[in-house]
Amino acid sequence: MFSKSISKSAVDVFVRKGRQLLAPASHITSYQLPQQTGPYTSFSTSSASGKPSAKPSGKPPTWDRVGAPLIWPNEGPGVNYKFNWQLNADGVTPTRERAFRIMKPLDITVAGLTKTAESVVESERAAAKVSVPAEAGTDAMPFDDFDASIRDTRDALSECPALYCPEGLAPGLDVGVRVITNSGALASACAAYLDRAPRANTMKLRSQPITVYSFLGGGDGAPGDYAAFAVEEHEDGDGTAVATVGLASAEGQEVEALRVVIAAIDVCVKGLETEGGEAE
Repeated sequence: MFSKSISKSAVDVFVRKGRQLLAPASHITSYQLPQQTGPYTSFSTSSASGKPSAKPSGKPPTWDRVGAPLIWPNEGPGVNYKFNWQLNADGVTPTRERAFRIMKPLDITVAGLTKTAESVVESERAAAKVSVPAEAGTDAMPFDDFDASIRDTRDALSECPALYCPEGLAPGLDVGVRVITNSGALASACAAYLDRAPRANTMKLRSQPITVYSFLGGGDGAPGDYAAFAVEEHEDGDGTAVATVGLASAEGQEVEALRVVIAAIDVCVKGLETEGGEAE
């Protein structure tokens, strides 16, 4: 047994067999536990209660952050990193982060769109026969003009607040089609027009044999009005062919745009067959 004097108003501390015993509270006239400094909470006792009271003494330096915390991955409806990378491979980079991949009716609802009745699509399909766009490489659309128009359309789509990308098969065929547009109404109509692709086709993200770029509306950065298509050998030089359709309209008439898209897909399918394109 031993005792140690702490201060003038000493507190006798007894240590025996590993146990620490404090003298009765009535013997304590004044005792202050060591005060912590820095981002912690200090405690003190008083002779009145003998119980510790918390006194905040600051906050950890890590609480002082610069900017908002980063949450990753930050995916959700319209934000899918893998699909965004695929659009980038197709020449469109969603800078506003919203790009909805539409492959089934539920995707239309998730994108906040209204489903288009199939009867409406059928009536427009009949009228699409007179809306065939110009072919690249002809007098109506030289290749240089086509390339410039497609580039302007891709750039304009990249700056849109939201992109809608219906994806499926050309009706009655096994030819993949992807439409990239800023028009929700056109996207809904194209989704109703295209056949739904089997799940095995949609599991692996890749470019489709037919890609349609459609920008509807005016404003700064909007491409000039045009409608054209091109069927060319794939840039990989593997012997397959791909088709590109471009469409821009400042007036933004979805009905006329749908007719052009339907006519373009039909003529592109024939062009792929002629060029020996691989239907996947």
